[in-house]
This record gives sequence, structure tokens and C-alpha cells, in this order.
Amino acid sequence: MEQGYDPRDSSHATVGQLAAEVQQLSIATNQLFVTSQDLVASNKKLTIQTQEADEAIESLKQGLSELSDQTKPLKKPQAVTKNISNEHPKLKPIIHPIFYESIQR
Repeated sequence: MEQGYDPRDSSHATVGQLAAEVQQLSIATNQLFVTSQDLVASNKKLTIQTQEADEAIESLKQGLSELSDQTKPLKKPQAVTKNISNEHPKLKPIIHPIFYESIQR
């Protein structure tokens, strides 16, 4: 054995280092636990907000569908919107020959 060397001093230092490491790991674990709890709370909040948004969207879709159903009878049929200006008696002799010529080509 070397003079002045005590193995107990070395083991005390090692135990001290291990205790310090365990303490640091405990602190890090606690910080991770707190962060995890914050993330769980945020996730729950976002889930609730997403559900509320989905419900609002469905409500809007239903409202739009009901409005669309209510306004369908108000729309003019295609026959009513037909442009009848080419049926005017003075335009018939001008427009009809042009139309028939374009069809025959």
C-alpha cells in the first residue's frame, strides 16, 4: 500500500459523486414530470377546443343546408331566364338567317 493513501477516502468520494448524480437525476426527473403534466393539460385543452370547433362547423353546415333548402324555391327556373331578345319580330329576319348559316357550316 502507498503511504498516505486510504481506500476509504476514495470510496467516500465515489459515494459523494454518486449521491450528487442521483440528486441531479431526481431534479431532472421532477422537471420532466412537471413538463409532462403541462403537456397533458395543454393536450386536454386542445382536444376540447377541437371538439367545440367541430361542433360549430357541423352547426354551420346544417344552418347553410337549411338556408339552401329554403332558397331553392326562390331561384328562377332556366326557362324564365332565357334571353328572348332574339325572338323580337324585327330581329327575327336578321338573327335567324345568321344562326342557320352558322349551323350549316
